[in-house]
Amino acid sequence: MPALDVSTLSRLFDVCSLASSGTNEATSGALAALLAVAMKTPEWGDPETAPSLEELPAWLGQPVTTLSQHMRQLGEGYGRGKPGLGFVDSRINPDNRRKRMYRLTPSGYCLVSLLLAALSAETI
Repeated sequence: MPALDVSTLSRLFDVCSLASSGTNEATSGALAALLAVAMKTPEWGDPETAPSLEELPAWLGQPVTTLSQHMRQLGEGYGRGKPGLGFVDSRINPDNRRKRMYRLTPSGYCLVSLLLAALSAETI
């Protein structure tokens, strides 16, 4: 892991600020959930590797109910008209229609790429 200097932390902070939309800001827990989806889905769009909500708590140590809230915030949004951030997409699992599978959207993939670039001290 690279040493985190002030410049790297500043770039990381700038990228994290991209994870907000008006009054809807991604929490650190939601960003952790986003990164977990990215780690569990190496091939964008590959439905075979997309994690379900039940698989993510083992990675993050968060309850399913909390992750469900994070996924709604990162995805299409909450009920009552509160929009989400659009970083993840959910699909119904074809093998078990009671489960949803999550993957990064193109904007989610871009945000993860920017986070990785900030951590590796590349120009963003």
